[in-house]
Amino acid sequence: MRLSSKACFILSCLLATSAAGCRGDAPPQAERPSQPQTSLQLPADFPTDVALPAHYRVNSVSDLGTLLVATLATPEPVPELFAEAGQRMPAQGWQSSAEIRHATGNAMRVYRKGKREVSLSFAPHRLGSDSVITVQLRDPQRSL
Repeated sequence: MRLSSKACFILSCLLATSAAGCRGDAPPQAERPSQPQTSLQLPADFPTDVALPAHYRVNSVSDLGTLLVATLATPEPVPELFAEAGQRMPAQGWQSSAEIRHATGNAMRVYRKGKREVSLSFAPHRLGSDSVITVQLRDPQRSL
């Protein structure tokens, strides 16, 4: 199969661009301007018995009815968040069903209360000093 000169030119441009990026000598990209730190809102029916840190910003919310996933950012470090959840969740009547700690600094706790289950995943934010909490709440009684 023979390629036209135009196709060869386009292919060589694509290869040169991808090779430059692979070698690390791609032209530097301008930094994004800093954006104000806005926060979404948790759903109005978010349970008050799920322990969240005193200060947090809601970065994302996925409300799928019986499953709610929220990502929060907080200035508290992961070890403090992990320990705090370990004290506050049982005080709210939740029973621990699993806990995981990883050498990278990530941690997770899973709790059950009645038919509800919540997992709290904690990780240091890769771009700053904040920590990220992912809350996954399964509640068969909840709907959109």
